[in-house]
Amino acid sequence: MPPRSLLYTVLLLSLLLVTVFSQTPSKKTKRTLKKKIKPDETAKDLCIYDFIAMDYEDPHVTLQTQTNCYSLIQNYTSKILSFDRDLQCYLHPSNFYIHKANNTISRCGQALRLVGPSQKQFICYVAGTMELSAPDLNKDLQTRIIGIQRHNLNYLTAGLTGAVSYISQVTFSPEVPVLGVTPSIHVVQRTEKSVSLQVINSNTIVEAVEVIDGNQTTQYPLRRDGLFVVDISKGPVATLRLLSDSHEKVSLLCDFSKGDVFVSDFHFSARTPQKCRFLVDDVVYQEHTRTSLPSVLKWQIWQGTVSGSGSQIPESEREVYIKKSDYYEKEA
Repeated sequence: MPPRSLLYTVLLLSLLLVTVFSQTPSKKTKRTLKKKIKPDETAKDLCIYDFIAMDYEDPHVTLQTQTNCYSLIQNYTSKILSFDRDLQCYLHPSNFYIHKANNTISRCGQALRLVGPSQKQFICYVAGTMELSAPDLNKDLQTRIIGIQRHNLNYLTAGLTGAVSYISQVTFSPEVPVLGVTPSIHVVQRTEKSVSLQVINSNTIVEAVEVIDGNQTTQYPLRRDGLFVVDISKGPVATLRLLSDSHEKVSLLCDFSKGDVFVSDFHFSARTPQKCRFLVDDVVYQEHTRTSLPSVLKWQIWQGTVSGSGSQIPESEREVYIKKSDYYEKEA
């Protein structure tokens, strides 16, 4: 058959912006996904590839539920660095907690390094939970959504838009960055015998607070609601130590009779960031296999002609059928 009579069959990508998605995890991805997070780990050493960043401001996106883990702090948008810099992000409720052997810890304030299809990276800070939905997204995928603002999604995708402009696959890893500020303690509730404290602007999760009274040290773990409830019945003045998830300690003196905000002079050590990259699969079609992914997360196979027209080839459970094109019929 003469070369010019050959079908011009092209593979076009179902665009998530210009993000490439696939039917099955790649070999490298499969190896990563098999590494489970143990109850006493924070996943700080993992690159996680099977999550989705979604623009929660887009009109096609439905915001079903939302929580803000800083809602007890007055004027929090001007006090918390992530809001001041528009770097907040939101997780599905099922991913908002770290389950340790003896405690369940909120991820409020945790830094996440996201890598998009542009291979650009940026760090966002968990500010609460969101349940988001959009056309063609099944429930399993909804639990792996990270809600971010439109300008941050555009940065991850280099600003390119396609058929679906509000979603993109991302690689992410928990991060302990150089924040540029020191952590502070805010009193959000108080009684005669106790104060409820929340830590903000920490570059890592604070798992517990220690109160030092002479030779006695009492430890208060982080509660599920992200607060520390500290006993002040022995007196309002105390030396507090913040304990990070890597067992570092930062101390500060607090007099709860004179104020509600206490700023540390020190911060926790930053960790070397993970060298995570945006990864996709190159498997377009597998015989006898039908993908369960929604249409926005998989390859499409199209048949085109030299005139520029074309049509999508329906997915078959057994094989891909290449039909005769109008060009082929004229040359035959």
